[in-house]
Amino acid sequence: RDTMWHAGCKESFLMWPTREMVDVLGSEFSAWHSNQRLKYKVHLYIIRKHSDLGMEKDSSEPLKQLYKTEGWTKYHSVRTAPKNIKWDMSYWIYDDKCLFASGGTEKFALIVHSREFAETMKTLWRQMWNVSKA
Repeated sequence: RDTMWHAGCKESFLMWPTREMVDVLGSEFSAWHSNQRLKYKVHLYIIRKHSDLGMEKDSSEPLKQLYKTEGWTKYHSVRTAPKNIKWDMSYWIYDDKCLFASGGTEKFALIVHSREFAETMKTLWRQMWNVSKA
């Protein structure tokens, strides 16, 4: 729950395996989180795994409903990473923080609170954004 939900933050950058992380976080938390983001009009720039293609159609019914809500669909841009790019540790850059979260077998998260670190991670994120497809 330590995310960017305040009036000063308008953008956030993710390299996020959406299918895995929604499974880890659950649809109830994901819905709350999405609605908070909508409340503050925070735009997400998301890089998904190639394996996330089509996830909105082949998910459970509660998740299908979540994907249709305004909190999930509004204020976001999504690109898909190249098929050969694999990762289990995800990251989410917001304000001067970077959240790392494991969607793999380890299931842990940590937050680094540093403006310089967040800017460095954003530079790396942009490189992946540039090779990902809309």
